[in-house]
Amino acid sequence: MEELGVHAPEMTVPGSPAGGGSANAPSTEKKDSAPRKHASWGKRVFLIVRIAVGAGLLWWVFHKFIKVEEIRDLAKRTDRVLLILGLLTELLPIFITTFRWQILLRPVEIRLGFLRTLHFNYLGLFFNNFLVGLTGGDLVKAILIARGTDRRAAAVLTVFVDRLVGLVTLALIAGVACFARLGNPDFLLAAAILWGFLVSFTLFGLVYFNRRLRAAQWVRGLRRKLPGRRILIELDDAAHAYRGEWGVLAGAFVLSVFGHAASIGGAFILARSLGSTVALVDVLIYFPVVMMIASVPISIGTWGVGEAAFVGFFHKVGMPDATAVGLSLLVRLSQAIWTLPGGLLLAIDPAERKAVKEAEAEAELDGDEQGS
Repeated sequence: MEELGVHAPEMTVPGSPAGGGSANAPSTEKKDSAPRKHASWGKRVFLIVRIAVGAGLLWWVFHKFIKVEEIRDLAKRTDRVLLILGLLTELLPIFITTFRWQILLRPVEIRLGFLRTLHFNYLGLFFNNFLVGLTGGDLVKAILIARGTDRRAAAVLTVFVDRLVGLVTLALIAGVACFARLGNPDFLLAAAILWGFLVSFTLFGLVYFNRRLRAAQWVRGLRRKLPGRRILIELDDAAHAYRGEWGVLAGAFVLSVFGHAASIGGAFILARSLGSTVALVDVLIYFPVVMMIASVPISIGTWGVGEAAFVGFFHKVGMPDATAVGLSLLVRLSQAIWTLPGGLLLAIDPAERKAVKEAEAEAELDGDEQGS
């Protein structure tokens, strides 16, 4: 990790000649097993809580807001042409965000062709949408892409930066759209969420990249005391690969605008396919807010959280609750359909399945180390 400004310690096996010990040297496995078991149990409890939260919210939404006859009526009046057009539009962001991730890999010296990057992106998307586990698809695809290199921390960082650029761009698009609804109290909560996030992000960035502050002794001491400090320090140092890379970041921002335009446009078309008369500007504001809320990992695959957010916000602009839930489900349907190629890659290639399982195990181990 010298390229990242981190000197990784040599890994030796106790009792081996390289380790400088004898065959009877004491093992550290017992010392490490308890913290790792504790971290694994904590992750499993969190997984159970997420499942319970999602199930509870889904029950509440369907019990309180949806009636069987409304679902039947919604299905009958759905415009099939607009439905297909909306679903096709939701495919575009996958290719746009793949290109965005590809250019974000360059500053950390990981260079892949577009198709290879798309391959890994599809594996991560399928993992997120269909495989319930302790580890997210983003971390798994980062480990896969870093195989055979010494840049795992950098690869993980690119996924984080990719998500962050997308999130900031999404908030900025919706935040600007809020000006079209100035004076309307129904949009105050959305505006507060969006601009609160943008201001907080700006302040954090100014502090984080302040060289004088980072050089302070108490900051250095804090970094050394953090749990999982080895991994966190590597990530922290790798982040500076993007300092001064304004061309790359600007390109990622522009691609994000196009990607979100396709995603929001697809949601607008899907809403119209359900017979909704919601205005485009309202979708520009509320769809990003819903996506930002749903990105908080308090349920599996955002199930329950997304449906509740769709109902809560789109009800403000006159969308019937059943239509809001239907829109949420159609957005999920589009995600499921267009991420199926990732499952196909796993189905036809045993070596790929093995690599994904190994990456998942490594990701869980890294998570346990951070929690210890």
